[in-house]
Amino acid sequence: MAALSMTTALRRVQRPAGWLGIGLLVSLFGCAAWQDLRDGLGHERARPPGIVRGRVEPAPSEKQIGYVESLVEQLRLSEAEVAEIVGEGGPSELRTAERASEIIEQLKTRLDEERPPSEKQLRWIEDLLEETETTRDEAAEMVDLDSFDDLTGGKDGTASALIDALLEITRREKAGAG
Repeated sequence: MAALSMTTALRRVQRPAGWLGIGLLVSLFGCAAWQDLRDGLGHERARPPGIVRGRVEPAPSEKQIGYVESLVEQLRLSEAEVAEIVGEGGPSELRTAERASEIIEQLKTRLDEERPPSEKQLRWIEDLLEETETTRDEAAEMVDLDSFDDLTGGKDGTASALIDALLEITRREKAGAG
């Protein structure tokens, strides 16, 4: 039976229990035989499903892996940081769709926290600072920052909070003048 190929084994197994049956075969034959399994099932691209707590979990999609790679690139993470967050093999070695989703959420949160303000946000802030006669230091204090240079971008960033605060000042000034 040792010389049996994965595709032959699949043909001989009667009614494998979905991915569980295939997962058991994969664990019996090892991941080196995954190519045979993929070819036997006729998939364009397949990766071994992850086996978590005794059950077979769906493998991450190409889109998930690509998105993780994109987020890693946008964050400019070092290899050590990638290994700490994703694992030693990097995004391509993720085994379950659930784990990929968890990592995507973690990286998106980090990106939102570290994203610099956009040029549009900075121009708008500069215009509002001039209009309200507010200094950069005063503006930083308005959003509890040590320095104006610590502003973060994105819709939940400190640049958006500062814009909202400065707009409120201009509204009050216009209401008081009118």
